[in-house]
Amino acid sequence: MEIAPNVYRIDSETGGRPLQLYLLVGDDRTVLVDAGGSSEPENVIFPYLKGLGLTPSDLDVVIVTHSDHDHFGGLSAIKDANPAVALTCGDQDRFMVEDPETTYSFRYNHYAADHGIGFDDDARAAIMEDLGRAQQVDFTWTGGETLRLASDWLLEVHHAPGHTYGHLCVFDTKNRAIIGGDVVQGSVYPSLEGGAALGPTYLYVDAYLTTIRYLKNLGADILCLAHWPIQRGREVDSFLDESRAYVEQVDRAMFEAISQAANGATMRELIEELGPSLGDWPRGADELLAFSFLGHLERFESRGLVKRDSTSHPVRFSLNS
Repeated sequence: MEIAPNVYRIDSETGGRPLQLYLLVGDDRTVLVDAGGSSEPENVIFPYLKGLGLTPSDLDVVIVTHSDHDHFGGLSAIKDANPAVALTCGDQDRFMVEDPETTYSFRYNHYAADHGIGFDDDARAAIMEDLGRAQQVDFTWTGGETLRLASDWLLEVHHAPGHTYGHLCVFDTKNRAIIGGDVVQGSVYPSLEGGAALGPTYLYVDAYLTTIRYLKNLGADILCLAHWPIQRGREVDSFLDESRAYVEQVDRAMFEAISQAANGATMRELIEELGPSLGDWPRGADELLAFSFLGHLERFESRGLVKRDSTSHPVRFSLNS
């Protein structure tokens, strides 16, 4: 699907949700934004290139937006097909992008020890398979760089943390399009059928809110994300407003729930209480709220509003009276 002149959306799926990668074909460089999971290169990316009369050798740069399996697991397959391609990611996500085991431990199993929330063996195996094998990146971005795609076409690279701390988005200055992975998430991740699949999974709350404001200031006409329909015109601001409103809703609901809990509350108890009021996704997906809930809890702690009892297992949170 060509969404703007020489900008293409490559459609795939991950876990029953849309997965959208983006290809920008310039006179000077061809750039792929996100590599998908381990199977995407052979099954989706390379066939799409062939349909455009291109091959993997025509790829000059891959920009990974962030360190999730469905965004960088295909890097090694792309490098195998084209050793000359430059594989890149955000500087602060590099330690995960280059090491699948670290990604699983730091990103996906982060909630098991303290909160008793994690993935079973089958889910772990599926994530590890999608992460692919370890692959070094060639260089990283810190934000503020530009990449020339043609004489009249510049791509800006922006540091846009929140979902991960090293999250990137790119701004196509010619088409005024933000291409951003999971940089903002509205109030729900949609399923392939258009229903609700799961709730937003941002983690660093203050950084995420800053990113939302930052993206508003870019004045984009098009917002191209990995799992959501493309937003155009006024839809861009509406989606950004929806993203901010969801964060504010969770913040209020969580603080109220902790305030009402006589003996404090564990993260699981908060998820079970609040999940149904936040979205109509399948209740089995509520555990993925651990990402955003931990972010809110740590934000409360940093402001002296909430304290944790680390002697309890799972950890309990209560008002800091």
